[in-house]
Amino acid sequence: MSKFLSVEMKFKKDKNGISMVEVLVASLIFSVAAVSTFSILMTRRESSTFYDRRLQAAQYGRQLLDELHAKVEQGNWITG
Repeated sequence: MSKFLSVEMKFKKDKNGISMVEVLVASLIFSVAAVSTFSILMTRRESSTFYDRRLQAAQYGRQLLDELHAKVEQGNWITG
């Protein structure tokens, strides 16, 4: 058992800093997280733009209907 402990202590003692494999793994994890976050943000932006345009179209349609309704109430909807 003491041989195992001495090897483990030697291994821990020799390890200084961060290995290249650890840096690569951390970089890969960060890259995947960054790409995922960027993808989600772009999807939300496109969705938001779509619904903004849809809302503008609905408001414009409502404005036209209100104008037509006012003309009908005035009695000059045929002549303009």
